[in-house]
Amino acid sequence: MTTDQEILDDIANIYRKIDQTYRSRADLELNITKERQTIVDLKLFISEDKVRVSNGKRPRYDEVSMLENIERCKHNIELFQKTIEVEIKNHSRFQEVIAVLQEDMKRPKEIIFDAKTGQVISKHE
Repeated sequence: MTTDQEILDDIANIYRKIDQTYRSRADLELNITKERQTIVDLKLFISEDKVRVSNGKRPRYDEVSMLENIERCKHNIELFQKTIEVEIKNHSRFQEVIAVLQEDMKRPKEIIFDAKTGQVISKHE
């Protein structure tokens, strides 16, 4: 049988996992911001190169590679957003588990049946 202390320890461990989901989401959101900034920078470089070419100068960058990098950044953003959704679901699931564990702590630890009277006697330890 699980003791109250073991349940409390489990709850504490789950709260640590919840904290981890918050940190993970914050890191992912920061990375999304960085990827978006990279896209802006790459588009700026492409635009500057087009101006150079229109002025008769050689381009500094390979536009095809830059466009591939933009697509890579978009893909990364999509992956980060999906991971954030998973973290949000994990957070909700952890909250539900905590609620169940807390409810379990309120239940009787021992149920005694009195054969003489036919009554169930609940006893909390």
